[in-house]
Amino acid sequence: MNKNTHTGPISDQDKIYALKRRIIDLKLVLGWSLENGGLTTGQRTCLHQECAGSLKQISAIENDSPYQGIDGYKIAQDLEQKVTHILRVIDNTGWVKQEVKY
Repeated sequence: MNKNTHTGPISDQDKIYALKRRIIDLKLVLGWSLENGGLTTGQRTCLHQECAGSLKQISAIENDSPYQGIDGYKIAQDLEQKVTHILRVIDNTGWVKQEVKY
């Protein structure tokens, strides 16, 4: 038996961590695409929708809401492939989001 196989239910802490990690990744992709292109306005909107859905899930878990079992918005597979590609580009190039000064 593989010791790394997780067979029990995922803890709320693990769910929240995964949701927050996903939000961070999507925000990186959004920042990169604003500077470098690669995503349409509609695609960026979809990423924002997934972030908002993830935040709603986190809130539901933290507040023991009856909605916590409902999955949030997930982007389409073709857009997920673009996100994965952009994350690889970010990782391979060491890109860092520019600080916005007001």
